[in-house]
Amino acid sequence: MSRFLRSGHHEAVLPARLSGAEFSLRVWIEMQDVVPLLETLDALFGEPGRPYCTHVEQLRVAQETLVELMAQVLREHPEKVRRACVETAVAERLFAELGIRRVEVYPTYPLSIDQVDLDVRDLAVHLQTLLLSA
Repeated sequence: MSRFLRSGHHEAVLPARLSGAEFSLRVWIEMQDVVPLLETLDALFGEPGRPYCTHVEQLRVAQETLVELMAQVLREHPEKVRRACVETAVAERLFAELGIRRVEVYPTYPLSIDQVDLDVRDLAVHLQTLLLSA
């Protein structure tokens, strides 16, 4: 199980802001970069002998903590983003204001899914200022 936990990608939706307007940034990062964050959550929300969050009332805070930890990693290491998507209108604003281009390396989403892929190299330059802090 450990080998599978540490391979592949993890998908997350992170809060971001552009010109005062908040939006959701959907990103994929390597699981090997997520595992240390999960271990941090275990230390924060687990108990001796039970490292996982077992108290339902803490789940929301644990999830919010994981999102903040991911955002922190990506602010410090923007090159870790493997894929990123936003709504079409957000992509247009990102291009107009920051020059972040769209890419078409994956199959096009159906019209019912308002989402486009971004060039992660263009995005990496701006992640420090786009991603919100808790």
